[in-house]
Amino acid sequence: MPLVCQLLGSRSSTDVLEAIEFFATAAEFHVSGAVVGVRRALVLVWSKEQPIREALSAAYRRLYLETGDDDAGAAGNQRAQTLTVVKNLTALIDGATLAELTSLEQL
Repeated sequence: MPLVCQLLGSRSSTDVLEAIEFFATAAEFHVSGAVVGVRRALVLVWSKEQPIREALSAAYRRLYLETGDDDAGAAGNQRAQTLTVVKNLTALIDGATLAELTSLEQL
């Protein structure tokens, strides 16, 4: 994990994009230490390169805003999806630094 965290600061945008994708996938599979990489990637929202910002936005949307339930027809199911999103966002901001909160606001 530390090596992939270093790739987040690489000059090569391909390295950065692959590192973002790695951490997002690792977090989905609950790999130990993946959340640290996801949080460190958050500062990339200030990147000058549009593909990096888009990849970061997609990764955070996938991890924290999408519930994975496609059937949103029933009111109870929609309520459960909303509750899941609230729990995800609460876990994200819990223990976040001021810099991370500012980056989240930008994201």
